[in-house]
Amino acid sequence: AGPDAASPSGAGNAPQTAPAAPAGGAQAEIVALVNGEPVTREELQRLLADSLAQRELELELGVQDPEAEQLERLALQKLINRRLILQEAARRNLTVTEDELDGAITGLRRRFQDLDDFGKWMKERGLNDSSLFEAMRAEMLTDRVRMALVEGLLERIHGVTTAQDTRCQAV
Repeated sequence: AGPDAASPSGAGNAPQTAPAAPAGGAQAEIVALVNGEPVTREELQRLLADSLAQRELELELGVQDPEAEQLERLALQKLINRRLILQEAARRNLTVTEDELDGAITGLRRRFQDLDDFGKWMKERGLNDSSLFEAMRAEMLTDRVRMALVEGLLERIHGVTTAQDTRCQAV
């Protein structure tokens, strides 16, 4: 990804609108493009509405009561990074099966005493069934990209170590 890989739209311009309409028929406002893929205002607002995510953003900023603009900027950067990671997952042909996703959702639901508590938790985060499945899929793909990157680094380190060992033995 080059320097233009992720650029917030509207840097000096009016925000663009997406040609595709979400449910309800209204056009989605694009707040950033990541290698041509839009990040929408709705995604940004959903992240900012999640109280847990908001606390994590505040901790990352190191400010107890940050300005809304600071939170929004960091949240947008998080969404851009997530989109880049998901694009890397696609490039590497990494996938999550429906069975794996169902298992992860089942595991998540088991953390709650009952479905009402689970429903409240989802509502607090602005999630519905569809967005929960997509968030879980994205999280699982993110984990797989991280694992693939670590494996690649370990292979490089091991290769370098092996080459160094061979040189040391030859001397």
